[in-house]
Amino acid sequence: MKSLATALSSHLQRENTKLTTCWRVTRTDGLVQGFTSGDKQLVIGGVIYKASTGFSASAFAQDNSLAVRNLELNSALSDDSISETDLVGGRYDYARVDIFLVNWENPPTTLLVDPPNHILMISGFLGEVSLTDVRYSAEIRSFAQLLQQKIGTLTTQGCRAVFGDSKCTKDLTALTDNLTINSVTNNRQFTVSSGRGNGFFELGEVTFTSGENNGFKSTVLSFIGNQFQLFEPMPYDIQVGTTIRAVAGCAKTVGACKSYSNILNYQGEPHIPGEDRFLGGFEG
Repeated sequence: MKSLATALSSHLQRENTKLTTCWRVTRTDGLVQGFTSGDKQLVIGGVIYKASTGFSASAFAQDNSLAVRNLELNSALSDDSISETDLVGGRYDYARVDIFLVNWENPPTTLLVDPPNHILMISGFLGEVSLTDVRYSAEIRSFAQLLQQKIGTLTTQGCRAVFGDSKCTKDLTALTDNLTINSVTNNRQFTVSSGRGNGFFELGEVTFTSGENNGFKSTVLSFIGNQFQLFEPMPYDIQVGTTIRAVAGCAKTVGACKSYSNILNYQGEPHIPGEDRFLGGFEG
């Protein structure tokens, strides 16, 4: 049984309560946003919980088992709260979500007290999001789902390391350029001034360091004649003069690893037989 603060526990004994649902979103970039299903704005722990956002939640059941408990939230899209562009652009990917009940007439000043003056319903992270013209529906996945993931290293012919990580160990300093966009074709294609040859940044990564797309990243599909083509379009319009940080790519093959003089750190098994060998049988 949950232990609650005396004020909230006494309030729950009443025939009519004044409970409202709040949800707190913490993005991976550190931005914290608060929302409430009531019509009164609340301030809890320095976070403003906005009212009248069209918030609603699906039914939710919880027990003391490790079964995955998911919840679906529905709310209106808004430029000053959660916008379609930010959702599509990935700013809310893996955001932490805490949903709890409070007495809106006497809300807690902080969530960091014991016993709490709020009722925590679920903590989890943002899962699948679907959009309509003016609303979004988001699945909140409980942390129990993390226990369903298989953990281990797979055997693959290609390299499993991320280019430049602790397993790869390649220093990317000399393979990274800070560039300025000179012309824009669309939200996937733009041109810079660079002394790098064709294909240098292919399968690499571009990070926008200014403009409306500041902080967004994308994998490079091609780099030909100083023109970048990204795998996915940026969520906001790309403007001339925007700065980017571009990192060279790696094809995760033995040949690519040798070209970077890093074959000793190749994280793959290129000589294991493939599925076609097993399906075709072996010669006696």
